[in-house]
Amino acid sequence: MKHKTSTRSNIQSFPVPWASYLPSLLGSIDFSMEHSDHETLTREWLGIVSSHRDRHGYAIQEWQDSLQSALQLAQRQHWGILCAGDTPYSQIIIHACNRYSIPLRIIHAGSLNDSPDQAGVIRLSHQDSEATRNKADPPLHDRAVVFLSDKLFVLALSEGGRIARLLEERVQFDAIPPGTSYLAIPSTRPKRTKSSVRLDWLDRGVIGWLNIAPQLDTDQGFTAIAPNRNQAIHQPLLPIHLLVSSHSKFLIHCTRSRRGPWPDQSPAQFHDELLHRPWSSQPTVAQTLFRILQQRRLIATNAYRRGDLTTVCFSSNPISDLLAMRQFQPHLARWDWEPYGIMIDRDWLIQHGAKQVSYIDSVTAKTKSAEELAFCQVVSNTPGAIHWQKEQEWRVPGDIRLSSIPFSKAIVFVPTIEEATEIQKISSWPVAIAGVSGQSPP
Repeated sequence: MKHKTSTRSNIQSFPVPWASYLPSLLGSIDFSMEHSDHETLTREWLGIVSSHRDRHGYAIQEWQDSLQSALQLAQRQHWGILCAGDTPYSQIIIHACNRYSIPLRIIHAGSLNDSPDQAGVIRLSHQDSEATRNKADPPLHDRAVVFLSDKLFVLALSEGGRIARLLEERVQFDAIPPGTSYLAIPSTRPKRTKSSVRLDWLDRGVIGWLNIAPQLDTDQGFTAIAPNRNQAIHQPLLPIHLLVSSHSKFLIHCTRSRRGPWPDQSPAQFHDELLHRPWSSQPTVAQTLFRILQQRRLIATNAYRRGDLTTVCFSSNPISDLLAMRQFQPHLARWDWEPYGIMIDRDWLIQHGAKQVSYIDSVTAKTKSAEELAFCQVVSNTPGAIHWQKEQEWRVPGDIRLSSIPFSKAIVFVPTIEEATEIQKISSWPVAIAGVSGQSPP
């Protein structure tokens, strides 16, 4: 039988972007793993940790639902799972990863010579054999999962406990990017005090993953983790301010409430709709967004634009700036920018024909072809004219089929957590909470 060999290295060589800071986070330790383990060096890893008040707390439905969702997230993103070996719940994670063929690495703390080398095991050891830690401190294996993982998923959290302290350290550490820590939020409505504490983590940079009913979609290429089980799926909920630093990655499409036929409705179809189902109240922006997500389609129009080519409009403004400058337009009887819509990866849109709008005067417009005019906006220098340039507009020709957009390439946004809770039931992408207070038209 061929004996497996391992490599022993200082923790500063561990393959995470913040490796140089690991000695300050974990102490002076070495790690070892099988020398041929190329996958550990190249794959992204989702660490899983959990508070646990009793040894079999992992058996409850809520905890298992959170685990199922973490595993599904890893499958969606092609991540591996990193977990500590010496925890009450490690064996169920190991079993689940083996059952569903998800790459797994197990962290053990102790002497590097404790046992023979094993594939899939990362061993940690203090360089100083006399090194001791305060008994109140989180165990090294928990600290290691929290700081050696590219992404972190907390299945259950006891406020004030060891995992909560480690999560606080991670989100406050500047070298670790924001939006890389996830916290499961139970589907059952917690007590108000616990709810406010749990949601407070969102303001500190943690992404909340909310339990919802099963909404598997084979069109998205998701793998059903447990097809014979009534599993829950999480979708992330995050405060919009977390996206400020990454605004250049996205282009933003704000939706509006309908004031007549849908863009894909003829006048006759619209009138038939009213005959069979007259409006009981004015349609809302949320209903428009709901329809977009149901149809998985952004419909192109040429309204208020020159030329016959239809396009879908976006803005490259940071979403916080865009919503801050929103104004009510009396001639249209609506707000120009609503805190409802979808952000789509800029590079993905460019690959699908997105172009930045050129702002030109009426004289230059006469020299442009119809196709060129579709990506131009005529501006005027006369007093009182609208300053279109501030919109930093981009346009995409034709409809956008949202079903082709990967999970990681779009973010849906709404103004409140209550609306986010509802909209994420049909969203195939993360949901951001814009946090814009309601405004009434003047």
